[in-house]
Amino acid sequence: MSDPAVEGSEDSGFSLDRLAEALRPLLPSGQDETPLGERSADQIVRVLLSEKYQGPFPHPDILGQLEKVVPGGAERAFKMVEQEQAHRHDCDRRLVDSEVRVHDAEVKRIEAEARSLDAASYDRRLLIVFTFILAVLLLGASLIAVKLGHPLTAGGLGISAIVSLVGGLLYGVIGGPWKPKSPERGSSAQ
Repeated sequence: MSDPAVEGSEDSGFSLDRLAEALRPLLPSGQDETPLGERSADQIVRVLLSEKYQGPFPHPDILGQLEKVVPGGAERAFKMVEQEQAHRHDCDRRLVDSEVRVHDAEVKRIEAEARSLDAASYDRRLLIVFTFILAVLLLGASLIAVKLGHPLTAGGLGISAIVSLVGGLLYGVIGGPWKPKSPERGSSAQ
């Protein structure tokens, strides 16, 4: 009854009989009078000698067996894992680089839009100031026309002042030809 899993271990004082004696108190009641069969001893030895290995490389014993079957097989397995890792790192680097480029393009677009809005805002303020100056001048001319005895001219200048003031303010608030046209998202025209 030689078990291949424990061959050569007799030197170290290990035997199935000693294992069975050590495990007898652990067996369910009713089995302590019967000797352990070969099957139950094999199962117990496998459970006691099992190990779990997890990692990117195969278990060292498997690498040793691979080396015996295919000379240079272990080295090839390591090289394959290293190439896969290098490929993954390259893909990650490309993904990060593309995300950075997209982010930079979006920042540039937002900055250009902000500059355009700043220029339009400045133009609108300038229009409001000039409209106010024009209205003040027209109202002043209207007052002078009234003093000089030209009521129709004064009325025309007064109405012109009001129309220019209201029209300029509305045009400045609503927007004119200098109003920036925001680029439509997703369009290919640049």
